[in-house]
Formats: sequence, C-alpha cells, structure tokens
Amino acid sequence: MSTLSPESLSLEATSGILRGLPVGVFVARAPGGEHLYTNEAFDEIMGMGPADGAKAGSYSQPYGIFTRDGLPYPEEGLPFAKALKARAVVMVDDIVIHRRDGKRVHVRAYGKPLFGANDVIEAVMVTFFDITGERHAQLRLDLAVKYAPIIIFTLDANGVVTLSEGAGLKALGWRPGELVGKSLFEVYRGYPEVVFNTQRALAGESFTMQTRVGDAVLEGWMGPLKDATGKVTGIIGVTNDVTERHAAQAAMFRSERMAAMGTLAASVAHEINNPLAYVLEGLRSIERELGAGTSPKVRQLLGDVKEGAERVRTITSDLQTFTRRDDEPLCAVDVSCAVRTALQMLRTQLEARARVALDLSSHVRVVASERRLVQIFMNLLLNAVHAVRDVERPGGHEIRITTRAEGADAVIEVSDTGPGVKAGLAERIFEPFVTTKPVGEGTGLGLFVCRNLVSELKGRIEVDQRREGGAVFRVRLPAEVAKQTREGAHILIIDDNVNLGRVMASALELAKHHSVVVQSGREAIERLTHGESYDVVFCDLMMKDVSGMDVYEELKAKKPGAEAALVFMTGGAFTDRARRFLSSVPNTWLQKPFDICEQVARLLEGKGV
Repeated sequence: MSTLSPESLSLEATSGILRGLPVGVFVARAPGGEHLYTNEAFDEIMGMGPADGAKAGSYSQPYGIFTRDGLPYPEEGLPFAKALKARAVVMVDDIVIHRRDGKRVHVRAYGKPLFGANDVIEAVMVTFFDITGERHAQLRLDLAVKYAPIIIFTLDANGVVTLSEGAGLKALGWRPGELVGKSLFEVYRGYPEVVFNTQRALAGESFTMQTRVGDAVLEGWMGPLKDATGKVTGIIGVTNDVTERHAAQAAMFRSERMAAMGTLAASVAHEINNPLAYVLEGLRSIERELGAGTSPKVRQLLGDVKEGAERVRTITSDLQTFTRRDDEPLCAVDVSCAVRTALQMLRTQLEARARVALDLSSHVRVVASERRLVQIFMNLLLNAVHAVRDVERPGGHEIRITTRAEGADAVIEVSDTGPGVKAGLAERIFEPFVTTKPVGEGTGLGLFVCRNLVSELKGRIEVDQRREGGAVFRVRLPAEVAKQTREGAHILIIDDNVNLGRVMASALELAKHHSVVVQSGREAIERLTHGESYDVVFCDLMMKDVSGMDVYEELKAKKPGAEAALVFMTGGAFTDRARRFLSSVPNTWLQKPFDICEQVARLLEGKGV
C-alpha cells in the first residue's frame, strides 16, 4: 500500500487509523485518478489490491465494477468522477463488484473531494461499504411485497395514506402506491370496521385484526407511529390477504355440516325405505291380481296410492343422492325418477321462469350412478333456465323434458323456448369455459361437465335448434332392458324385516318363481352351506344378528363360490365398513325400494338362465 506524502495532503498521520477501519478507503490523485492510497478493508471488499495503471475513465474493467443489471459501470457515474464534477460529497449505492474469485459484492460508495491551496481539488477519497447483506434482505422484502398477498401501509395523523405497497392490494382493487394521498376515512367510509380500527391505532393502540372489505378478508396488525416525545404521528400496518384460506375454512365447515346432515338423511331414508319397499311391492302385486271386472274407482284409488308411494320414494332418493360417495357402484337407474329428482331440487328456479312440461316414459332404465345422472339433468335444466330468463315471450316460456326408449338407447331431451344456440356455437358450447352468459354469471363448465359425465356412461349429448325457436339438448345413453326369462327360478330372500320379506315373496309367487324367506343371516349361512342352491340370493346389507357382509365372508370361507349368488339390498344407511365392502366385491347391490320381479328377470338374463 502507498500513502500520500505529508507535504501534499498530510494523510501520513491518519493512515494508521484508516488501515484498521472496517470501511474500504481508496484515495486517487485529481484530476487523473492515479492511485495514492488504499486500506486493507478496500482490498477485502474488492478481492484484490490496487490495480496497476488504473486511472479515471478506466476503473470499471480492472476492478470489476458493474451495475446491478450486469453491465460495466459507466465511468462518469463512479464516485471519483461525480465528486470531482460536483465538488461535493456524493453517494452511489448501486455498484456490484464482480470479484475474480467469483463472489459478488454489493457496495455503497461515498466520494469526497479533498481540497488543497486556492480551493483546488488535489485528490478524491472514496469510502466503500459492503451492503451485500442489506441488499439481499431488501431483495427478499421486495420479492415478498411484489408477490406475497400482503399489504404494507402507513398513514399520517389525519388518516391519509403515505405508503401502500404489496401484492395484497389487488384483492382490494388497488395497485401499489395508488392509495397514497387518499384519506382512508373517505375511501372506506362504507366499512365501519376499517374506520374503527384506524381510530384505534391513531389513539395509540397496537392490535391484530381480521377485517372483511368487500369479498376480501384481511388479517394483520396495526399500530401507532410516534415521534421522540411519544406523540402519535401516524399508523403503520401489515395485513395478509387470507380470502382463500377463509373460503377454504368456510367450505370445510360446510362440508362437515353437510356430512353430518348426510349421515342423518341416510339414516332417515333407510328407516323409510324398508317399509316403503314392501308397500310398493304389495301395490304392484295387487295391481297384477286385479281382474278385468275391477271398478274404475278402485283402479283410480290404487293408482293414487301408488303415485303417493312413488313420491315418497322420490323424496327419500332426493335425501340420499348427494350424500353418496363418488365411488358408488353403477346400478340400474330409472331415468324418469332421476329427472323428477332434478326437478324437485330446482323447483323454485324453474317455476319462476317457465312452465315445465313432462313427457316421461315408464321403465326406461340405464346403468349409471344416480347422483351423476341427476347432476346431468340439473345442469341441463339450469342451462334452460338461463336461456329463457332474459327473453320476453308472449304467453310465457316453456321447458319440456322428455324421456323415451329408442332402439337400444334411452333418450332424454330438455328443450326450451329461449333464443336458441347461435350459429357456429353448437359444436363449441360443450368445450370448457365457453359460455354465452354475461361476465361473472357463468363459468362455461356446466355443459362441459354434462358431456364428460355422459361420455363416462358410454353415451353422447347433442344440441339442435327448435323449428319454433329455442334449443333441444338430447342425451342418449345405452338402455338397460330387462328381457323376459323363464319362470320357476329359485330365490332366497334374507332380510330381518318380516313385512318386506313376506311382500317380496308374494310378488315372486305371482311371477311364477319359487322363494324362501329367512330373517336371520345365521340361518341363511346354514342353508347355503348345507346343500341348498338358489338362482339368486337377495341379502340385506345391514341386519341385526349377522350382517350381509358377514354372510358373504362366511360363505366364501365355508363354501367358495356360493357368495357369488348374493345380491345385496340396502335402505341407504352406509357405514365406512359397508362402503369399503361394496367397493371391494363384484356383487350387484340394489337401493330399496326396487321392483323385485324386474330385478330377478334382469339378473337371470345376465346369468344366461
């Protein structure tokens, strides 16, 4: 290292002090910039000693001085040149030293001109401070403020915003800095909680809070800013946008509440379905037994009773449809019943917009998940409601639902008298996010979901224009048709409900089948493991002594293969074990109530009997 001579700038006496400072010191002769002095801290920051031949106008290359963008630092912007030109102390804090060992050091430098006789600048002293740690901390803070959902803000004593930064401002509809100069009392005068919290902080209170502003939920801290005398001069605060977390917590709460309601609904439906099953089966048997001479009044009365019982069946189905799990097995579903369930759930919206006309064929069945089938129909009906709601029509609008068998297909049509589908859009409306609804009123996913669910059921969906105006959405699904089979099948019914077993047996007898009814799972196991053979065994899933699951396991262990004949019946009350069991075995299961004669015909057809 070299030093100035005492005759020139008299630094000899201070060189020892400068040598031990943790601040880099560089002194160069003016105006040429020739090196006069450096201390150890300079060498450590730069990663090197003085560069031979380095002069003003050529410092950047030998010392590795760059901008934060990685470009060689302009010579005229370095502290030596700026201090020489300004004849005053200058500061430069965006220097990055690219050391030869690969390390990057962020530097803040001060340039101070040293004056000699006649006010002539004889040298410039540059002090270097390593601010790498500070810079990295600032970058992390900048990154957090730019991308994290936070808001950092300050207000003055009058509630006027002096700082507003952070990505969380987007949730409030503001950009960073846009609130500066605005009174929070004025901007949020419609939000008493915001005004109250601001007043609390200006009164000297520090506190945490959670505040809702429009759709946004903010959580954070506010506190006073004070001067040296303790007087409150403003507010500082940090908040975090927790809208998504709040929504997730609310959704979880709703999910837990719905799960509890679903469990209750399933239990209630189970208690209703058992007696309802034998009521409906009895009514069917009575209807088959009525002779030609039966009075119209009796037939009308029987029809009314059947309709009432079917309505109860629809209500219990409504209770259960949306409490079932996604992994429920596919089973035979009456399409018209699924349509009625969807109508029941959307009754209020439909009645407010249009007349509903029904043309539903009986006994059109498909193999499906009832929950998903109802979801398809609900989406199509909601689409029809949206189509007619903003269009005036003399005499009012009509939404028509038709079900029919057409060859090997079950066909379901939902038509409306709205404006129809625009030309060129018919092929695209089943794509995701394609919607004709105004912004904010539709996601464009309803028909996309319909198409996917229909495809999963090996069907197809299409849309046509009606000649008289409006649109027709047509769903085609493979029909499940029960063919006639031979009479005289041997059926075992295992159910601890005496009335249900008796009515089922009577119905099978009228259909020329042979049936045996047992009320105990234990008795059923004895019969099936000691030589008795049946074409179909209907077994209640949840019985008091030995459950249907236990019957299955014992048959599998004692007489392998006998368990394959079991067809499980359930009123809808599922335990976790029952769900796991049904998803793990290949056996058919049926939801009570059902037409036992129709199911026997279908099951025997599948076995080739």
